[in-house]
Amino acid sequence: MTATTAADHVLYRLFDEGDRLLYVGITLSPADRFAAHRADKTWWNDVATIRLQHLPDRESLEEAEREAIQVEDPRYNRQRRLSARQQDEALANLRELTAIRVETGRELDQLIAEERAEALALLTSERGGTVAIAEVMGRTREAIRQMHNAWKRKSHAAATSDGSST
Repeated sequence: MTATTAADHVLYRLFDEGDRLLYVGITLSPADRFAAHRADKTWWNDVATIRLQHLPDRESLEEAEREAIQVEDPRYNRQRRLSARQQDEALANLRELTAIRVETGRELDQLIAEERAEALALLTSERGGTVAIAEVMGRTREAIRQMHNAWKRKSHAAATSDGSST
């Protein structure tokens, strides 16, 4: 078995004549990989330019490939699927964020209904007036701000529960 070197870790980009990105891939042997593409990819005849990028290790190589596919959107790459564990974590986070949004929405609806009722009562009472209604509106705005901040904290905690950050 032969040890690999940094020169062996290659990220390649394949472009057509119009310099449009067709495909991004990784390999330890560009010549072998291109021969395989030539044999089984119908789009291989469209390749006009190949650009190689050497990276220090497999981890860097895989990360650079993921980023290139995501950011550069090559025509013939299929997006890499998440592992079953990653899919489960993403789904759990989505469900938790949805629950937080629903809970916060209900709290907000209740608060607005209560404050609206108080404002209407003030309008029809003797102590009503602009100052009293402004106080109610100020309390409502502050309560909404607090709810929003609480929602952001909960959402951030749910989104980062897998150890990543947003």
